[in-house]
Amino acid sequence: MTHRSGRHWACPAPTLARLSSSCTRWLKEPNLARAFRSDLRDNPNLTVLWHASATGFVPGNGNDAIRAVELRSPGGKKMELKADHFVIATGTIEASRLMLAAAIDRPTLPWTRNRHVGTTFQDHLDLRAGKLFPMDKKRFSDTFDNIFIKGFKYNPKLTLAPRVQESSGSQTLPATSSSNPR
Repeated sequence: MTHRSGRHWACPAPTLARLSSSCTRWLKEPNLARAFRSDLRDNPNLTVLWHASATGFVPGNGNDAIRAVELRSPGGKKMELKADHFVIATGTIEASRLMLAAAIDRPTLPWTRNRHVGTTFQDHLDLRAGKLFPMDKKRFSDTFDNIFIKGFKYNPKLTLAPRVQESSGSQTLPATSSSNPR
């Protein structure tokens, strides 16, 4: 692997018994409109509506599928968008909020009685938990600085090993590092 400075990433991953290491991969282009511009513009089977916020769902016959998505403009204009298929790509928190809010207005929606909707998830929570004083700053930097491979950014993380999470009843809470040049 190649480090962002061009150096070869040869430092072995940490082997502490209670920790696991992993890397998360970031998109080459975080702006999806720019990354998929031609797909969004040229696909005849895809419609992109600007300034239309999803506010609810309309169930189909038998309440086992969605017939339409309720939309609202910033000016308050409402409409229903009907389609054969919908992709709810709003992220963990917004998808749950939307499903729960829609279930209040329409208690016949299929997930209304599903106790898992909106629970036991977490988004990208972040906090500063302490300071590290590495004995070997170069080795630490080589291990935990972001890595760039073929245009993708990888962010090394440490988590409690799965067996430790299970025995302690905790969830995956990854740790990342950042250097402070001061």
